[in-house]
Amino acid sequence: MKRLAFLLGFITILGASHAQRGVVLILADDMGAHLSCLGTKGIKTPAVDKLAGEGVLFTEAFSSCASCSPSRSSILTGMYPHSNGHWRNTFAPNLNDPDSEFGRNPSKTYDLVGVHEHIPTLTEVLSEAGVYTGITSKFHLSFPWKYQFDGRINGEHSPAGYASMLKTLIKEAGDKPFYIQVNVTTPHRPFEWHLKHHQGELPKAKEIEVPPFLADTELMRKDLQEYYGCVEVTDQSTAALVQVLKEMDLYDDVLLIFTADQGMAYHRAKASPYYAGTHIPMVVRGPGVKTNRVNNELVSLVDLMPTILDHLGVKTPETVQGQSLKSVLEGESEELEGRDYIFAEHNSHGPDPREWYPSRAVYDGRWYYIQNLFPAKTYLLPADLEFEEFWGNHAFKATLEAKDSHPEHFRLLMELQENRPPQELYDMKNDPGQLNNLAGYGETEEVRSRLKSILEEWMVDTGDSILQVMGLQKP
Repeated sequence: MKRLAFLLGFITILGASHAQRGVVLILADDMGAHLSCLGTKGIKTPAVDKLAGEGVLFTEAFSSCASCSPSRSSILTGMYPHSNGHWRNTFAPNLNDPDSEFGRNPSKTYDLVGVHEHIPTLTEVLSEAGVYTGITSKFHLSFPWKYQFDGRINGEHSPAGYASMLKTLIKEAGDKPFYIQVNVTTPHRPFEWHLKHHQGELPKAKEIEVPPFLADTELMRKDLQEYYGCVEVTDQSTAALVQVLKEMDLYDDVLLIFTADQGMAYHRAKASPYYAGTHIPMVVRGPGVKTNRVNNELVSLVDLMPTILDHLGVKTPETVQGQSLKSVLEGESEELEGRDYIFAEHNSHGPDPREWYPSRAVYDGRWYYIQNLFPAKTYLLPADLEFEEFWGNHAFKATLEAKDSHPEHFRLLMELQENRPPQELYDMKNDPGQLNNLAGYGETEEVRSRLKSILEEWMVDTGDSILQVMGLQKP
């Protein structure tokens, strides 16, 4: 009977494949919501802008966690990291390693942190339904045997390299419907690794936009110029991938999703619960998607798995905590039913216990509330947010050098590492850089109290294990 059910499911998908061959996810690495179609000054992203014109541009899309592995686990489980078990970054095999390294008895020893065994991953569900799965460039998932992609390839990290990898995986899929995740490694630091592939002139330092939480100095602008240049390389990679789909006569038959795993690699962004770390770009176009639409509703990376399964006609597991975006994409609705808030978390970027600093966040579209669950603890920044050597980070140094000229930005950096307040509340309408913490002010007490209650209810409902660490009882 199980074999019969599998065959019937496979036949159903094949019957639909004439109109929609599958899904291609273009996943940028450490890219905030910075696109010319989103109004970012000083950069040009014509390829993604064109996708937005042909589909839906989500202006309020969020990562579940501003660290690579937990965020990617959310995409592939539809669950928050504290719920699926993959709560921090982990080591993983290289995509070009032999199959044995992705099995249960690899020659290398990996972390004990990873997605729980009982949770169905996207690759497991799609494999059961007869869908080909492929991944490029970066794995960074744990446990490896929970993510058995049919095709794995790590070629040159360049627009031409990503295009070649996508073409190879589509050919491997043959006549099967497919899900292919193209992991574009820009704009992850070091920026200089990627800028050699930039086509054209870099953004002009004097024209780019300095986020309000960063000090506007010459050195900071130099660093941001490189970051935005890498954003443009990401766009150029997207153009190359789109060209492959057109050449293979698949462009209009594929659901194409462009997004990122987390925000920009700067302090108070990546590896933090702040808006700049969780706010990401998201564009979707393809069969059935209404064109040229801007959607301002709150959406999350946990929504991608149910959306992909819905598109392919595959049943979504009950473990999934996100919601399918299909009704929004097809224009049946402009909002998700019951979605009034978006949630995010930070636990630890890496295994170093000094990087452990658990925080939880909730956002209602205007007010952004953060609970720092162990506020007295000091926090060690990930290496790429601090060091110039190897990582090429000039932003940290620029902030230290601006101690006197930009004391508020210096204070924000120092506070990030120690003495963070237990609660933070920001009015994103009037303070998009999250410079002024309004928690504790009488006029915002009702807002703080409401969001605190909503956040803690979510933590209980989603089985947040941090409650046990804190010695709290679940009601």
